[in-house]
Amino acid sequence: MKVYIQFDFEGVAGFVIRDNQDRNIPTVLERTERFMKIACAEVSAAAHGAFAAGADEVVIWDSHGAGNTLLIEELPEKVELITGEYNRATWLPFFDGTDVGIYIGGHAMTSTPKAVTPHTCIEVNGKQYGEVGMFILECGARSVPVALVSGDTAVQREVSGLIPQSEFVVTKDALGPTLAKSITPALACKRILAAAQRGVQRYKTIPPCRLNAPYTFSCTKPFDGDKDISYTDADNDFLAAYRRFLEKAFGSNKGWPEYNLRPE
Repeated sequence: MKVYIQFDFEGVAGFVIRDNQDRNIPTVLERTERFMKIACAEVSAAAHGAFAAGADEVVIWDSHGAGNTLLIEELPEKVELITGEYNRATWLPFFDGTDVGIYIGGHAMTSTPKAVTPHTCIEVNGKQYGEVGMFILECGARSVPVALVSGDTAVQREVSGLIPQSEFVVTKDALGPTLAKSITPALACKRILAAAQRGVQRYKTIPPCRLNAPYTFSCTKPFDGDKDISYTDADNDFLAAYRRFLEKAFGSNKGWPEYNLRPE
């Protein structure tokens, strides 16, 4: 059994300040390094839970920023880490053969109230989705159930209707983009491990979330005059259609642009 874990940074316990990305600034580097270790511990807990539930293979994709947040030396010996610039490869790399999906460190979509660092939103067939929601749909396209999501209360509200039978670990109760009441990393890891084990053990009872073709993707292209983009694809494979949308909209199917929702 192969378990695929997509990781993002903003949803881990204690995180309330958006990663500056410029790790040459000493204060930014110090803060980032602290949360990198917390992130590694949460992802490791999910992997340990998956292995305890019978997984033969756990692949972790570091999908945050430049793909260099997770420290490979801090991860369990048996996992494999997809690291580096994700815009150099097809979106959702090394996904083939996956049986179960897990998302660790999720955040809510753009403009969500009471959410830590909400960003990224796309409209698919008239409904809004964030990064976690898109992962759920991408997994569903290949009949892969998502057994566990972790993150703040806002992302839990956002995706609970898509995967009501899945596990969810709330790491913090958000009041705004930079303020939350967080549980400790130790407790987050304990809960993530237990939830991952439960979710993977019963993954065959969790229905994958699927949309019916055709798919219409709409968004606003940032950094290019905020142009509105809309694309319709009749392919039954949602993941393949989404990759073609990225190619049409951004000239590449190799990365997640942090775009805003297409205005009405």
